Amino acid sequence: MKSPFQPGINTWYEYTLLGRGLPPLSSPFFYSIMICKIYRISYHSTATLGIMLVDDEPLFTTFELPWVGNAQNLSRIPFGYYPATRIISPRFGVTMKLDHVVGRTSILFHAGNTERDTKGCILLGMGFSKLHGQPAIKQSKLAMNKFRSLIEHVPRAEVWILDC
Repeated sequence: MKSPFQPGINTWYEYTLLGRGLPPLSSPFFYSIMICKIYRISYHSTATLGIMLVDDEPLFTTFELPWVGNAQNLSRIPFGYYPATRIISPRFGVTMKLDHVVGRTSILFHAGNTERDTKGCILLGMGFSKLHGQPAIKQSKLAMNKFRSLIEHVPRAEVWILDC
């Protein structure tokens, strides 16, 4: 099968950036999938803290809301498997959106440090901290920049969320 890419256009990013839409399923870029595993390790009244491995390498800390029955804007999402798609969010820029989250929409990875920065999304950081006596993560903007560099050429991911 003939490649859909023209000379000089050899990445998923270049292909989509040039307005050509999604490459055909025969494209090798459709098989570039990142595996993310979030291990929830600490539970608090205002937060759930975790470690995120990307392709089995621990790279980020995570901050989620506590469990409140999967209530939209108030609760973390249930543990389990979620496919994710790279998107451009008007508010948060390039990120991954979790698909097929029962009872929820627009669950994203984005920057933030405390419960005030999320309404159910997953915040990424580079370490744990406390802010005003409450659990927090630190260096979130740095973490998001690193995450964006990882997903630049990755259209999809598999996200596994595990309660420990």
